[in-house]
Amino acid sequence: MLTGSLAVALLLMEAAAPFYKALAGKTFSITLLDARLWKVTGLTFAGVWAMTAIYPALLLSSFRPTLGLKGEWLPGGKAGSLRKGLIVMQFAASAGVAYGQLPKREGRPGQPGEGPAQ
Repeated sequence: MLTGSLAVALLLMEAAAPFYKALAGKTFSITLLDARLWKVTGLTFAGVWAMTAIYPALLLSSFRPTLGLKGEWLPGGKAGSLRKGLIVMQFAASAGVAYGQLPKREGRPGQPGEGPAQ
């Protein structure tokens, strides 16, 4: 499932690149043969795979079937704090991605070594 999603994402990236270039007015090239692309893709794939494997394992390791059958087991405690931590990590990652997409301003007044043009 995850591998299929990765393939679809790469195909969509290739298909959407010309439209993004036209919209942004920028020229850049993304090739599927770029080593940096595969490094980031591989690390992201490994991280997502590990998180999708670890979270259910941790959740199920704390599950007590007898309490579950009695209806007394409610998610919370360790599972709740893990869930909250994952939500905070997801928010931080999305905020970092959003910040990285902001245009960078160069030559702002007030930076050391930079001043008004003479």
